Amino acid sequence: MTSLRQSRSALRRQPGLSLVGAVLLVLSSTLCAQEIGPSPAPDALSVSALLAQARHEREAGRFEEARALCARALLLAPADPAPREEMAHIDALLPGSTRTALVVSDDEAKGPEREIRVQVAVQEARMAADQAEVLSATGRHQDAASTLEPAIARLTQLGPALGSEAHAEVQRLEALVETYRANDRASSDEHNHGVRGEALAQARVSAQREDLDRRSVLQERIARIGSIRKHGHLEVALGEARRLVADYPSEIEAERLFDSLLTAVHEQRRLSIEERNLELRKEVMNRIERSLIPSGSDGMPIYPAGFQARHLTRTGLEAVSAEPEWKLAILDRLGKRVTFDFDSQNGSEALQALAREAGVNLVIDPQLQAAGERVVTIKASNIRLDHAFDWLTRLMDSRWSITKGAIYIGGEVETEAVLAIHDISVMTYQAQDQAGKVIAFSTTGGSGGGSLFRDDGLEAKKITPEEVVDLLQKAVSPQTWQDQSYGITIRGTTLLVSAPASVHRLIREFIRAQEHTQSLVVKVDARWLTINDSFMEEIGVNWGANPLNRSLVVPPLRTDGLYRDNGTWEAVASNRNVLPASAMTIPTTVGSGLNLSSILLGNAQLVAVFTAIERNGRGRFLESPSITTLNGVRANAFFGNQSAYIADYEVVSSNLDPKIEVLTTGANLNVKPFVSADRKYVTMDFRPGISSVQYYTETLRAYRNIGTNLSGVIDGPFGYPLELPNVLVRETSTTLQVPDKGTILVGGFGRHIDQEAAARIPFLGNIPFIGRLFGQRGRYSERSQLYLIATVNIINYDELENTL
Repeated sequence: MTSLRQSRSALRRQPGLSLVGAVLLVLSSTLCAQEIGPSPAPDALSVSALLAQARHEREAGRFEEARALCARALLLAPADPAPREEMAHIDALLPGSTRTALVVSDDEAKGPEREIRVQVAVQEARMAADQAEVLSATGRHQDAASTLEPAIARLTQLGPALGSEAHAEVQRLEALVETYRANDRASSDEHNHGVRGEALAQARVSAQREDLDRRSVLQERIARIGSIRKHGHLEVALGEARRLVADYPSEIEAERLFDSLLTAVHEQRRLSIEERNLELRKEVMNRIERSLIPSGSDGMPIYPAGFQARHLTRTGLEAVSAEPEWKLAILDRLGKRVTFDFDSQNGSEALQALAREAGVNLVIDPQLQAAGERVVTIKASNIRLDHAFDWLTRLMDSRWSITKGAIYIGGEVETEAVLAIHDISVMTYQAQDQAGKVIAFSTTGGSGGGSLFRDDGLEAKKITPEEVVDLLQKAVSPQTWQDQSYGITIRGTTLLVSAPASVHRLIREFIRAQEHTQSLVVKVDARWLTINDSFMEEIGVNWGANPLNRSLVVPPLRTDGLYRDNGTWEAVASNRNVLPASAMTIPTTVGSGLNLSSILLGNAQLVAVFTAIERNGRGRFLESPSITTLNGVRANAFFGNQSAYIADYEVVSSNLDPKIEVLTTGANLNVKPFVSADRKYVTMDFRPGISSVQYYTETLRAYRNIGTNLSGVIDGPFGYPLELPNVLVRETSTTLQVPDKGTILVGGFGRHIDQEAAARIPFLGNIPFIGRLFGQRGRYSERSQLYLIATVNIINYDELENTL
């Protein structure tokens, strides 16, 4: 508006200015006052105010004033399409009116005014082009093209009035529009390309991160599978590898690991099958061999000589240590077979001849030679040299032995005594039997309650170092301890032993074998499994019961099934079918099932109640105590609870005071296992027990003396509750043999009840269908089964260490 006022002032100061110059001056001042950019300007506010005023004039019917306001707004904002639209709207309302706006009609395209309008339109187009260039320089190509489109439209509307200059301007503006649109498309494509590139880079980074996480999880799972494989659990490792291949189907490393584990598992299975087949063949051969052994008159087998020695199986701890090479060489030479015939020949000479034949060194005791010549007579054919030495030394009342690289003939072989220390602390530490509890049954009625479990009274045996020494001297080389130069001294749990080196080796092996036997652990699981299945069905009609709908009670309603009173006579009848008691415990059925009540009122009152109920129950109860103990050691486990109850009353000061007792119930497990020598079976004393309690309350009534010295007031009677515990006890005591990792059914108890009951009127209850209205029947079934199952596992730490 300020620019418009300044333009008007300039017009007044220049009276000789032409009309075209005046219009251009006004347009230049107006357009130069505009601001390029999205922010609103004061002229924009003036344009909005003019348009609002023009709409108001149009709505009031003053179209000429409205059109003039639109022309003023168009002069302020030539690029704004809103004034043109409003002017077009006004022209539509006045199609025959004369237009004085900048839009030129064909009738007005004559004379100087038409030329002025063309020049004004060209000037507006040029100024719009300058504004579009500024917008394009800032990167707003689409806005630049939109700025030129209204100018092109105004020039095009002039039609034939355009000159060559105007046509050239239109072509230039259209070329600029195409250029701006092409630049906009190029900028948009470049922007989209940059956005797509950035999104692609982010997607690649995310994919790399996911691939890295996926690889780390893969490596962790491969390491876990390798650890499982290292511990020897090939089957578990194969299962994990199979899941790994399913999760990572394209990973070559997972496929290779699965293939290697599959090969290892197949190899392990093959070895297991071969070992099993080998064991089966050995067992078959042993059975065949035993079947060939003849039996004596007593039915016992007659074994050949040396059978037990040949078939004695020894463990690694019990095996004899390897012989030295020089001794093996002498034994090999003594296996040679010879033929000889000695007739009244000196025994020493005969022995030397056999030694030369065998090629071994021979040492004869000087005492044997000093005793004089000993003549022998013996003839043998194809006999072993060691057997020949046996016969010759026996004929000479002597003995022979292999020692220090030679054959010694004569008295006792002197061996140097070696002093060594042996620790027997593990042997003397005998694990104590844990005296457990057993179920104690009360045999006197009326006695107070108490614990159902008492100590079994078993005492644990102990082993002393003296007993270990006696066992050593009896089991390890007994003839050695007959020599007074050898002996054993006890120092606490340590033995100072003076004996030959070979005896020390046997003592160490004996102690190790005893410790190995005591290190076995046995785990015993006892399971009490109870399975219950119950069924109950009752259905019938009772005449005379109270109706269920109390709102129907109208005096004088009777509870009888039939009541009739006509003033002259009265009839009363009722029918209540009560079922006999059942053998099973039935839960209360009051308020459950279907209960239908009907009542008919009038001179005759009828009351009937129909009841129907069916119940099914199934349950499985498992109680499983477990315990672990050493081989040959009794162990006990008790899992129970204690509950207090009123067992009796005591008279105190003429009144009754309750006597509280505690009842202990629960589960008890008492075992003493013994592992067989081949570590395949467990023989054990097995004594499990379990108990549960259910309390019933009885009420005693007695008078109470309120006062002292029996002179008070007697009041009552008062109720005194007395709790009666009913205890369910299940106990087993047996000795059984169970294979390692085996399960056996030790015992069980079954209880089955099937019962039917009915109550009905003799004649009416037997009528088909109708008889259902005059009777009641019930069916009851209860089945309970108790199983006692035992599972045994032998834990051998030496075997477990090999799997680590």
